[in-house]
Amino acid sequence: MKKYLIVLILFLISLNSYSQKRKSFIGWVTVGVKGAVGNSVLLNSNVVGDENVKINYMSPSYNYGIKAGVGFNDRAGIYYEFMPGSFSTKYTIGDTVKYDKDLKYKTSEHIFLVKIISETGAWFEIGPKFSVAKSITVSNSVSGNYNDIDESIISKNYTSLVAGFGFSPYMGNRITVTLGIRGAYSFTDFVSNGTHHVVNDGVYVPTYDSYRSTNPVTVQFVLGVTYDIAYFGQASCGKKRIIFFQ
Repeated sequence: MKKYLIVLILFLISLNSYSQKRKSFIGWVTVGVKGAVGNSVLLNSNVVGDENVKINYMSPSYNYGIKAGVGFNDRAGIYYEFMPGSFSTKYTIGDTVKYDKDLKYKTSEHIFLVKIISETGAWFEIGPKFSVAKSITVSNSVSGNYNDIDESIISKNYTSLVAGFGFSPYMGNRITVTLGIRGAYSFTDFVSNGTHHVVNDGVYVPTYDSYRSTNPVTVQFVLGVTYDIAYFGQASCGKKRIIFFQ
């Protein structure tokens, strides 16, 4: 929670600095809803190079949630999104005898974004994402003496860099619809103690020359609808005001 507050404070400092530089500054207070669907994968270079393991790079992921933020003169903004969802990775494992393994978990995601918008409605966004993995499950297509996944060595809190781009097919007076593509790469090793990977399950026991980190990655299509609920600015007397639309 502390790191979320630190990021939020930095965002607010940036907003205040911008408004101090522009006495005639006008901005918009925005709320909205958002959904995303795409792929997900626990990326590990050892597993990628293992001839006995095939990764399904189209393993599904989805997120949905709410967003809020402020826009600066319709050309830039800072936003917070709360986007719970689901992450998964599917594997086909084995040489002569093969079986499928499916790892799934729910996520709770807090995203902080800086967004740049062109006059035509094209946009680019970038920022950090803080994820919490929960309800981790692993299923196998055939029975066997599999080791249960040890959740104590999983880094359930991990940080990613998010970047996306897209366009706005509808830009009304206060309502905007956005479409785009967003990618996220986690710099946190999903396995906290460096001795386990989900494919090392007791039935298949791989041997790798060296340790490689396991990093959650997603690429998703995103759809959002935002609604401007208020505007704010700084009068000539120096006072700041927020006025809600009727």
